[in-house]
This record gives sequence, C-alpha cells and structure tokens, in this order.
Amino acid sequence: MINKKKLVIVLIIFAAILAVLFTSTNVYKFFNSSDMVELNFQKGVSYRLEGFKKDMLFINNEEMKLINERGEILWNVLTGISEPAVSVNGDYILISDISGNISYLYKNEKLIKKFTLPNTIYCAKVNKNGYTVFATGETGYKGMFTVYKPSGEELYKWHSGSGYIADVDISNKNNVIVSQIIADESFVVSRVLLFNVKKDKETECAKYENCLISHVNFNNDNTFLALSDNLLAGFSSKGAIKYETDYNGRTLVYYNTSNMNNIVLAFRGSVNDTIIESYSHSGKLKGTYRPTEDIDCIDVNGELIITTAGRKIITVTPSGKVKSKKEILHDVNNFKIFYGRKKAALIGGNTAMIYIIY
Repeated sequence: MINKKKLVIVLIIFAAILAVLFTSTNVYKFFNSSDMVELNFQKGVSYRLEGFKKDMLFINNEEMKLINERGEILWNVLTGISEPAVSVNGDYILISDISGNISYLYKNEKLIKKFTLPNTIYCAKVNKNGYTVFATGETGYKGMFTVYKPSGEELYKWHSGSGYIADVDISNKNNVIVSQIIADESFVVSRVLLFNVKKDKETECAKYENCLISHVNFNNDNTFLALSDNLLAGFSSKGAIKYETDYNGRTLVYYNTSNMNNIVLAFRGSVNDTIIESYSHSGKLKGTYRPTEDIDCIDVNGELIITTAGRKIITVTPSGKVKSKKEILHDVNNFKIFYGRKKAALIGGNTAMIYIIY
C-alpha cells in the first residue's frame, strides 16, 4: 500500500527540483531555445541587411522590413526602389535609387519626405538629425551635392566643375566631406574637401596623385576618414591630417569604418588568403588575424569582428585573437550582427535566419 504522506513529500521535493532547474538560465535555455530561427520570407528574393537601433532591416527592391532578434516582423513598408542604397543614422533611414532620382526619408517606419531630384543620384547620406546630402549629376558640371533639411527644404548646394564626386558624408553638425576625383588620360588625382555649411567655407584637406578615394565617413566626434585603393587617412574635425596608413601594395577586399575605435580592413594575402587588420581611432594597428579558412563574409560591431567560412562562424577580437568558433547548418551569403552582439541575421541561398553566434 502506498504511503500517502511519503508520496506527498516526494512530489513536493520533485516539484522543488523542477522549479530550480527551470529557473536556472542555462537549463532553461537548454530545454527552451534553439540556436537558429528561420524567417518566413519569400524564397528567391535577394535582401540587403542593415542594423537599425536594436533590430535589423531587410531591404530588397520592393520593400523594407524591420525584424527583431526573435525573428518577429515589427513593421513593413513598400518602397519600389530598383537599386536601393541605404543610409541609417539614429531614428532615420534614407533609401535611395542609385542611378535613378528617387529617395525616401523615414523616421522609423514613418515616411517624412519623398525626394524627386532633377538628376541622377550618385550617393546619399543622412545624419542623426534627419539632414540629408545627395551627390548627383548636374548639367554643365562634373556633379554637385545638395544638403536638405528633414522637411525637404534646400539648405546648401555646391557644384563640382573640376572633378567627379565619388562619395559624400554629412556630420551631425551638417558639415559635409567630399571625395572628388580629377582624371584625364595621363593622371588621376583625388581631393578630400570639407565644407562648413553654416559658414559657407570650403577647405581642401588633402590631395593625392594616382589614388582613387572611394569612401569618406564622419565619426561621432566629427573627425573623419578617407579610404582609397592604397591608403587610409584620418582627419581632425577641422580637416587636418592626423594619420595616413599605406597598404604597401596589398589589395583591399573589405572595409568597415562604422566603429571609429575598431576600423577593420581586409587584404588579399600573398598566397590568396585573407589578412584582417584592426586600427584604432588614431590609426594605430591594434591587431591582425590571418584565418586558415577561406573567408566568405565579414562584419563588425563595436569591438566584435565576425567572419564566416562555409558553415563556420568565427568570432575575433580587435587584437586578432579567436574568441569562438561555431558550426551552423547553412552556408552563408550575407550576414549582419545585431546590436546586442549575441545574434546575427544570416542569408544563405533561399533561406533567411537568425543565429545565436556565440
């Protein structure tokens, strides 16, 4: 005969053990979580990924979705941009039709301005206050840039007569940097120009021969950098050169300048491998990582560098130390790290997913 009193005691002890187990974070994760969430997206559609605050934008030529770390769609807007270029800053998203003349400015999911420009858009950026800069074509000139307020009111315009505009950026103080390329059959010259919009002042910060500066970027402290096929240069907020780093003949295959204290460059090595280097805000080399695998993708978020090789995710510190390696179930064509740096959105073949990266 079953002793009811003992049975009750056993059940109470068993319930207590279960309570301890399932309130333990590690045990709870073991029983209740998965390393991967597959997203229910349209198959065969190519998406671009951009981090937006704590979530992730999935962008194609028809729409823009915001997805959180749990794989939930927070909002979805139709854009109809055939060749979308995206600039994200603070609450603002600027999505532009490169080689077209249409651009949309969103504050979160709300459309606040549709720009229909008179000429072809070459590049476009937005700052954290919603001010935008567009580099476009212009009849009778090699190009021009225009700064607009969030309302769409024109604030500043500059025409380029001597060279083509390769890239522009706008600071949080509404200053503008421009990479201008001057070329003929015998030479190529790149100029880095800084514009104080409020004072209507133009400053030539640097001039490089036999060099193509294709990327300029403001840091959060209004300092900025310029990147070309053979050098990385850093400048003060007033345009003075702070450092210049030469690539020593190496071929640049990837760069990420979004984190001013962890500027990441990747080069093609002498044996067709990849060399990844991290630089500080002052241009000092912080570390080098030379992976043994063939690298497919790289992304950077703060002090975190992540590479993919086949179905392997490798987490690396700026010093070049491997922090973790993880095997996943899918090949990766594109990926982006979430703000929290524990998960990443990955696209592989026809599948979009969210993985715990380490």
